[in-house]
Amino acid sequence: SLSFEKQGGGTDDYRFYIYKNGSLLPGAQVDIDVNDDASTALPMVYGTLMSQNDYIEFWVENPTGGDDMLVRDFQVVIRE
Repeated sequence: SLSFEKQGGGTDDYRFYIYKNGSLLPGAQVDIDVNDDASTALPMVYGTLMSQNDYIEFWVENPTGGDDMLVRDFQVVIRE
C-alpha cells in the first residue's frame, strides 16, 4: 500500500506500476485522479513468484500535469 500527498493545485491523473526484472507485470497498473493537495491511500495487491536475483520496481507518473507527489507511507508484504 502507498499513502501520498499531491503537491500543487488542480486535479491530476497519477499512474502507478509494478515491474519485475524490468518488465511491467500484467494487470499491475493503477490509474487514479487526485484533487488539490489531497492525501490518498492506494492499495495495490499483486502476487508473483520470485527467484534468486529477481527484483521488483514501483513506478509512478503524472502524465497530465507537472505536480509532484510526496510519499508518506509505503508498505510491501513478502511471503516465503
